[in-house]
Amino acid sequence: SFVILDYKHVKYFLRLININLGYNFELSDNKNLRVYLSAQNLFVWTDYPGYDPEVRTYTKNPQKRGVDFGTYPGTKSYLIGLKFNY
Repeated sequence: SFVILDYKHVKYFLRLININLGYNFELSDNKNLRVYLSAQNLFVWTDYPGYDPEVRTYTKNPQKRGVDFGTYPGTKSYLIGLKFNY
């Protein structure tokens, strides 16, 4: 089944797609350490009843634009890292 979007469903939404936090530590003259954290697709704040308010249409048919075929939203991912330069 699918839902046809109209002006009643999606008035606004807020999405945090990507965030990167990092810090560099100077260890000596030519040595340093970088610690970082990255996250993608953290949250979507909306009143939309489906999975994702950004409807993806995989067809070029103009009559099917704005039709939610139940595609899943992007997956959440987290990355923690250390980078040594010496």
